[in-house]
Amino acid sequence: MAIKYLNSQNKRRLLMLCCMSFECRNIVESFKLTGEAKRKANTMATFADWLIEDIRTKLDEEQQKQARRAATHYSVTAVQTVPYSKEDKQNEEFLRIIVDHALGGSCTNCTKEDFKACDLRVAFIHASVPVYDEFTEDCPYRIKE
Repeated sequence: MAIKYLNSQNKRRLLMLCCMSFECRNIVESFKLTGEAKRKANTMATFADWLIEDIRTKLDEEQQKQARRAATHYSVTAVQTVPYSKEDKQNEEFLRIIVDHALGGSCTNCTKEDFKACDLRVAFIHASVPVYDEFTEDCPYRIKE
């Protein structure tokens, strides 16, 4: 017997499952996974695909169309669900450090020997700023001209 109606919560769960499959495959490229880690990510994606197919076969025609439409028209986004508390003051300080350094252009041809003690590097990490060069031996935020 086919399921004739998916409530919004089940639609959201199905969409999350589709995104899991998609993201597991992207993680392999993004993190340059190899060996066992790559196999695990691909296995997760495959199992998610199989589960999606099992669920899809239990849906009636109209619900299948809605599920396909949702999978192609929606994406999953991380949303902050808990307000910051003590971190607010620290976040403002990190932002001030980033702005101060950005205005001075201090990462271009930086000559700091101990880059791990750099306030800007710590602020970038805290703010989840993407690195300039993730495969360097020194500061990954340092811009080399």
